[in-house]
Amino acid sequence: MNQSESINDLAAALAKAQGEFIPALKDSSNPFFKSKYANLCSIVKSCQEPLSKNGISYTQVTLKQDGEWVLQTKLMHTSNQWVQSTTPIITLKPDIQSFGSAVTYARRYALAAIAGVTTDEDDDGEAATAPGRKQKENVVTNPEMEAKQLEKFLSNLPEDDRSMAHQYIKKYISHWKKNIFQMIEDYKDFEKFRVDFYKWKDKEQSKAA
Repeated sequence: MNQSESINDLAAALAKAQGEFIPALKDSSNPFFKSKYANLCSIVKSCQEPLSKNGISYTQVTLKQDGEWVLQTKLMHTSNQWVQSTTPIITLKPDIQSFGSAVTYARRYALAAIAGVTTDEDDDGEAATAPGRKQKENVVTNPEMEAKQLEKFLSNLPEDDRSMAHQYIKKYISHWKKNIFQMIEDYKDFEKFRVDFYKWKDKEQSKAA
């Protein structure tokens, strides 16, 4: 994260804007995990007007940094103060469609993160009113990229184990409130995933026996 020498005016304006944000509605479906996520339009709708009303604008540009494509997201205030984040653009294929999908994901993730946008399950108040139930913090995701990245990740396992590995991963991301990219980051050492998965598999098979 980079920033101007001082960000006191920007911080004060952003605090006011965040008080006017509405949770980004999860209005797109992820058929792979049978879940919903907030698309880019939903993220922008959540924050753009409050940001503008409080003198804050933003830009998102792609460029190459150390030979890799990245997205730079910059919040700018009328006082000339600014903060900027850099998000890697992860593509699975060297074609424009994959690149466009990766940029869209990066834009959603980066804007939500730098502005402080949250997402909502749109559960008609159930999470807030159910006794003893804590509302989940949701993570912005990209279903197409997740599915492709997961397929690549699981190619390291024998094909016969991949179906059960999907079950383990669904439980993992549900329990830790993470998305596929974060899960893969947690398991950068694939051997750790292999050990955890087979331990879980053995337990599940023991229960079924």
